[in-house]
Amino acid sequence: MKAFTLLLIALGLICGCAQRYKVTLQNRQQFTTSSRPKFDKETGTYQFKDDTGKPVTIPGFRVKQIEPL
Repeated sequence: MKAFTLLLIALGLICGCAQRYKVTLQNRQQFTTSSRPKFDKETGTYQFKDDTGKPVTIPGFRVKQIEPL
């Protein structure tokens, strides 16, 4: 019974860490990401990979909202 409980806790933690995000731009265009977008202070851009795995770089001023799904 203890092993089963530990397994459920472990699965819950793993599932909780793998969160997807929706990035909405000022022009209402949306991207869905498999991980949290990272902001690069030097270039002022957000960098992430979209659902297809393609790298995307967007200027920070174009991003309206980033929210978890």
